[in-house]
Amino acid sequence: MTQTANLRRSIVDLLDLLSSPQKQLEYESRVPHDISVELRSMWFDDFYIPDNESFKRSFSQKELAAMADFNKYYSDHEKLLPEARDEITSWLNNEVWQGIMQKAKETLGVFREY
Repeated sequence: MTQTANLRRSIVDLLDLLSSPQKQLEYESRVPHDISVELRSMWFDDFYIPDNESFKRSFSQKELAAMADFNKYYSDHEKLLPEARDEITSWLNNEVWQGIMQKAKETLGVFREY
């Protein structure tokens, strides 16, 4: 698989995870630590690297714009999340997290247009 395909797949998979309560609960059952930290770091530290040239070449302008919009929304709102208390359920019932999940779903929709 090419680097472009890998980058695209990683972003789509992460947006899918961020938008799905069921997938978050499944992920939590497989990971032995607090996934709230993981959900933050996967986006902000691991996968969304907008200044990287290879990253930029891997997506359309519309996809890059959608991810930038999601990144801003996520960044602005994640500070408002409560402490996850060792399980994602506390976030799944939180309207701030629900808004982030909805924004992730909308962003994922841009990728599914192609």
